[in-house]
Amino acid sequence: PPSAPWLAPTNAPVTMRGCFRDIKPTADTVKPPLRIVSCIVRRPCLTALGSVTLAILLTVAGWAYLLRGIGGAGWELSDILPQQDYPVYHEISQQTDAVLMAMDRSEENFALRTRRRALSARFTAPSATTGAHRFLSSSGVQHLERAAARFDGADVGRAGAGDTAFERGRELSSEQDQQTESLGDAIFSFGAREDEGDSFSEAGLAELCRMHVELMETKDYDQYCLRSGPGYEAPDVGVLPDATCKAPLTPLVFFYGPPEYDPASVDLAIFDVPNFEIIMEWQLRSSSTGNATDNAATVSDENNITVTEADYTAVNDLRLQLSPNGAIGKQWSFGRTRCGEGATEGQETAKDAAAVKLLVAKVRGSKALSDSQTGGLVNFFFDSAYGEDNPRSRYTRSFYQFGAPLAGFDNYIESGLKDDQDKLVTDWWKEEDMRGLYSKNGRLSWNEIEPSAIITLGDILLNELLAIAIQDGLLALFPIVVVFLIVWLHTGSLLIAFATLTEQLLSFGAAVFFTAVVLQIKWLSFQFFLSIYIVLAIGADDTFVFVDAWKQSFYAGTEVNRNLATRMSWVYRRAGLAMLITSLTTCAAFLATAASSWQVPDLQLFGIFTAFVIFIDYVLVMTFLTAIMVLYHNHFEMKPGLCCACCGTADTQQGCRKGGCDALCASSSKLETTTAVAERGGADQVAKPRLVTFFEDVFPFSIIRRPPAR
Repeated sequence: PPSAPWLAPTNAPVTMRGCFRDIKPTADTVKPPLRIVSCIVRRPCLTALGSVTLAILLTVAGWAYLLRGIGGAGWELSDILPQQDYPVYHEISQQTDAVLMAMDRSEENFALRTRRRALSARFTAPSATTGAHRFLSSSGVQHLERAAARFDGADVGRAGAGDTAFERGRELSSEQDQQTESLGDAIFSFGAREDEGDSFSEAGLAELCRMHVELMETKDYDQYCLRSGPGYEAPDVGVLPDATCKAPLTPLVFFYGPPEYDPASVDLAIFDVPNFEIIMEWQLRSSSTGNATDNAATVSDENNITVTEADYTAVNDLRLQLSPNGAIGKQWSFGRTRCGEGATEGQETAKDAAAVKLLVAKVRGSKALSDSQTGGLVNFFFDSAYGEDNPRSRYTRSFYQFGAPLAGFDNYIESGLKDDQDKLVTDWWKEEDMRGLYSKNGRLSWNEIEPSAIITLGDILLNELLAIAIQDGLLALFPIVVVFLIVWLHTGSLLIAFATLTEQLLSFGAAVFFTAVVLQIKWLSFQFFLSIYIVLAIGADDTFVFVDAWKQSFYAGTEVNRNLATRMSWVYRRAGLAMLITSLTTCAAFLATAASSWQVPDLQLFGIFTAFVIFIDYVLVMTFLTAIMVLYHNHFEMKPGLCCACCGTADTQQGCRKGGCDALCASSSKLETTTAVAERGGADQVAKPRLVTFFEDVFPFSIIRRPPAR
């Protein structure tokens, strides 16, 4: 019976007047059951199992096809980033007459594979040591192919296999000096945690030093660092002139150094001499051109200014100090430091940080010096806001270089050797817990500044991305759990909550089949993983609409509830149409996103993929979830919740009105279903929840009223 007095039944239907239009009463006729619903009602287990199996097969097929397309044998990072791993500037690679072109036959690009095979037939012979072909990385092939084109046009003709020049070229191209080619970099950026913070404060320098010293003193660091190539001798700088590793690029060399490096000794008054910028720019240009005849008179005559010999000499002395060969510039350019710790204790000292900062600010403030090599180092380590009026650099960075080929290898060109060396350096980085130096929860504490890193060594960058993805993935589980609990709370059924989560995840997985196999989009973007959060919301909303329509059907009358097929068809028509409209409009919105993002492929894929996810979720709701609702109706709807297992019988005070352990363990065939209750008119004796009563019987009639009597 109605819960409000104005809802008293009448003999004739009454037209209600709304805010914008009159609302006519709906027809009471009940339509016959839908065929698809009748099929689901008769075979709910088969329907649920079939829809899940199909979704799983599509998921497996789609991901297998996609991963085989981008991650098959022979695939390597250099196929995406050409020439990132080949020593194109090495004199051997520029001069060699040997072109080793044999490539793995599993290349995904047929045209590229055909080209390499043709070149391989021309220029590749079995290795003298192994009797097998040597395989170059794809970027190496691209470089050597260009070399082949140059040699093809030479008058001397082409050297062939067995020729002395060819064999010599092969030997040179496959041998490199140990750790003289780039294996990768460890690139660190640092930022003060506070907006007005300074990375070079006392606490900031201490944290930078801790990481720097631990990294440099890591076991076997010298077996992986980049070394200088033949014919290059590092300047004798600081307290480590005999170090085999190239000096890392770090701002710490500004603040620590040997006794002869003394920034406080620089006469800063020189920056204020008349015409300083003109004199400095003239001297820098003269030094680069090797013109040693310039003097004060020359500068005066050429620029129509007056320059005294004393000013000219003072500026020149400053330039020499700051040059790469001067006492200051040499330390900045080639300096090594251990921050006065370890083996360097007592041999190098911390410099006056205030003096260093003031000198750097003066150099930054001079346009001539800022554009010079010395100024480039200052601009590299001190952020753009740094200056005399703001002697704080919130951000800074450092580079640590690593070299190949490693000990036991003769080159870092061939694919097999590259993979082995990449694995070695990756394992070393992991075994020594290098990530603990800069990670948030690592072995070092970062209170003043916050580090971030890009490690391009071996598979470390991929491992870093995976570690971040796993960490974010664990955080991503939180909304999944929350949605699961909300669905469970709203529906009161653990079975329906699990079914909702299942159809959400399967819709995400199965959508890959349509993008990868059907549309042939054989690549991934991080953005499309965001679709899981969208389908969490939409899938849960579809479940709420469906379950609410199911609950409403209980009170829809005896004709609607004359059997389960008729009742479920009523729900199917009522909820299915509403969900179809919302799903189609949402799909259209994401397809519009894809159409309008034609210049951003990542967003295009996101829009297309998400549209498929939403539509597949709708299909699963109308098949899988419907079958689960039938099973829920037949076996679980009239049983008490799990929390009532502790009660022997029905306990209204504990909320176990459906019974206790006796009802929970009873056979479902002995329990009367809700459809049977409604068919015999028992719905009138079952009170609606208060919230449902409010939205059905009170809230609508606050804005809809009867027409006045005439």
